[in-house]
Amino acid sequence: MKPSLRDDQVVLRRETLDGLPAPRAPEGYRFRRLRAGDEAGWQALYDAAFPDIPDRVSEKVSDLMASDLWDPDRVSLACLADRPVACAVAWEPPWNAPGTGMVHWVATHPAHRRRGLGRAVVLDALRWMHQTGRRAAVLITEVHRTAALRFYLDLGFEPDFGAAADMDRRWATACENLRRGDQP
Repeated sequence: MKPSLRDDQVVLRRETLDGLPAPRAPEGYRFRRLRAGDEAGWQALYDAAFPDIPDRVSEKVSDLMASDLWDPDRVSLACLADRPVACAVAWEPPWNAPGTGMVHWVATHPAHRRRGLGRAVVLDALRWMHQTGRRAAVLITEVHRTAALRFYLDLGFEPDFGAAADMDRRWATACENLRRGDQP
């Protein structure tokens, strides 16, 4: 089964979860899992991180929490004074191959960017996947999110050309955006 993608999305894949570096929290921040009472702070984080898609984010967070796969241990948070400021979710969509996890809902509050928090929560999510038996990971991002593309490539993800019939075209668009340095 293949993922359902919009025309502006690409799938990236990391073939192995072996040898991941340990996530590091910058001074003043700490990592933890999502817990009861975090819902409003988690939603506020996404609203701040994705102001261009607030309605879709609210709907997706609700869908995520209502899913049969929902488990707060899948949610890696970086917090400042116990307030979530960065997040990544270890997910398993039905189209994934067995033993493959998905990095999903990565966000860093704009006031806390450029501190390594996004990298740390993604590494934490990948390590959770590895510790729970996953061997590989995928993610979906948009071709115009050049900072995210650079970030994921730096973490060892590569384009998954088998994810869609036109992934060559999508990846060519992403590469052109990377060359131009586009970022909304």
